[in-house]
Amino acid sequence: MTAVKLRQAGGSISATLPHEFTKELHLEVGDTVYTSVENGRIIMTPRNPKTEAVLAAGRETLREYREALHELSGK
Repeated sequence: MTAVKLRQAGGSISATLPHEFTKELHLEVGDTVYTSVENGRIIMTPRNPKTEAVLAAGRETLREYREALHELSGK
């Protein structure tokens, strides 16, 4: 666990992410992260959970209909 100092940034409060976090998650200046509060904790993720759910459903559909899609592609 790493302590992060909160600072005033205009009308908001900001936190600076430690370099090792951004390196491990391949984050760069200008990237978007998604935040939520769950059970009194701040959750921050570089991926949109809704997008991840849609992509997972798409992968499942591709697996389920793999043979039919292959036939339709004519390959």
